[in-house]
Amino acid sequence: MVRYIVIIDWTDITMPFLLIFTFACQTNHQTEKLEDPLITEKQGSLELPKPTPLPPADALLHCQSSSSGFDVRVFEGQILWNDRQLDIGAHIQAAICADLDQDGVEEAYLGFGMGRTNPKADKQVWKVTQTEAKEVWRSSSARNQITNLQAHKNQLYITAFTEGKTVAGGPIIDGNWTPIYSVPLALKQVPFEDGMLIGRVYGDEPRADGDLKKYASNTITEYPIQGGVRAISSADFNQDGNIDMLVSDGWNYQYGKHAKARVRLYLGPDYTDIRTLVNLDDDYTVNEIIPFEYNQQVHLIAQASHHVYWLEPTAFGIKVHEIGPISESGITNLSVSGEKIVLSISGNPSLRLELSL
Repeated sequence: MVRYIVIIDWTDITMPFLLIFTFACQTNHQTEKLEDPLITEKQGSLELPKPTPLPPADALLHCQSSSSGFDVRVFEGQILWNDRQLDIGAHIQAAICADLDQDGVEEAYLGFGMGRTNPKADKQVWKVTQTEAKEVWRSSSARNQITNLQAHKNQLYITAFTEGKTVAGGPIIDGNWTPIYSVPLALKQVPFEDGMLIGRVYGDEPRADGDLKKYASNTITEYPIQGGVRAISSADFNQDGNIDMLVSDGWNYQYGKHAKARVRLYLGPDYTDIRTLVNLDDDYTVNEIIPFEYNQQVHLIAQASHHVYWLEPTAFGIKVHEIGPISESGITNLSVSGEKIVLSISGNPSLRLELSL
């Protein structure tokens, strides 16, 4: 619907009447704006192709270089790539592509651990190149579960359970995992500014809400959330030169009834301006938030409990594009090169979406 505002110069109209006329026009315009379908539908301009179905995968990655790339598929404890195959005998728990050695070619980093068919498997991380797979790190504890892998400043950061409910996070240095912080039920621990941003899914008491804190030197800064934290990321979302926090909170132990799948924006540099970017009503949580640049804007991939979404910023808000289904323990991989974007989604079938830049 297109609206026009007509301004007429009534030179013989008294000021009181003009004020009443102006107020009435403004009131009617604001009322109509709330019902504007452009606002509620949040239309965007992005036209995405349908994803291509591929063989079943517990993890599917496309690691890129400036001129080419290679695929890595993990299925039932086996790594398959470039006509090669390696049986790990463990369950895939996290996976990323990253060029940590800065040779211009991404490598796959795969985190494995315990699972239903491999309850005694160690925590372990493997590096996969186009020609070989090599173990990077291995450890064992009462709960061999890796909750997050992240590349930061040419280092691989691992977040994993150590003992009981304690989760530790830190980089691999000279082949050794060097945890920086150990916090109960802090499933997401990511490097941020001069410290670590740590989100807990639950609090200290049973079924209590979690929290979101930044640990830096000798200070701890807590940020308001609702429920528990399931995903953390960062980017200059509004492109004002300040890094912003992107957080999925809203977790609840009764997740089928009370948990909320949403992405919230904490605007930098002080993170007191907090806004909900999107609520995903067909899911109960968001497990991963992946920011990336496209068309000179910051877009997001949101891996929720049942679906993967492409979140497009528009003048009217976030346009939600549903890409395809995923399981609660599924893995989403996004690889961006100078020529194309490749989005890979685990499942049966797995899915691949490619978009030229």
